[in-house]
Order: sequence, then structure tokens, then C-alpha cells
Amino acid sequence: MADLAASDVTVTINKRKIHGDRRYIDVTIAFGDGALNLPTSGVPLPAIAKFGLVKVLDFINLYQPVDAAGHTWFVDAPNSVIRIQGKVSVSGAPAAVSIRGEVVGW
Repeated sequence: MADLAASDVTVTINKRKIHGDRRYIDVTIAFGDGALNLPTSGVPLPAIAKFGLVKVLDFINLYQPVDAAGHTWFVDAPNSVIRIQGKVSVSGAPAAVSIRGEVVGW
């Protein structure tokens, strides 16, 4: 079975706000359907354009990071992936995961 790729991650823009020289975008990040494996390095983030940004992604704040299975997700910015927090060993194909957050950048 293949691993999840950035193209398998869906970003839904819920709300946008521009304040000064920053864009604040409320997003829902969804991935997993039980058919693709969870990569050991984490779920790759899609391109910044998918988040509604043009030049730079400063950070992503996940404010509803817990999925239906009880896993807490976080953004590993240096590696551009989303990972499960803590010493949790998850392998195989995850069911649908949907997490909410705010993206800041331009």
C-alpha cells in the first residue's frame, strides 16, 4: 500500500482575514481514507497556495488538533509535515482525519 502524499491532503478554507501585512486563514486540514498508509516521517503539507497564501507561510496554529481516534496532531514546521504528538506508534492506513487550524502568512 502507498503512503499518504501532499496531494492526498485536502485544505478547506473556512474564513480569511487580512490584518496589516499578514493573512490569517481559518482552515480545515483533512487526510486519510483507510486506503493509504501513514508515512513514518509524518503527513506532508501541501503547497502554500492550497492554504490561500502567495509568498510565505509563517506558521500554522492547530486549535482543534485532536482527531476522532484521540490522537493529538502538531505541525513539524522544519520538516513540513503534520505528526502525532507523543510516543504514539501508529502504522497502517488511518481513517479520515480532520483537524482545524489557523494559517498565518502572506
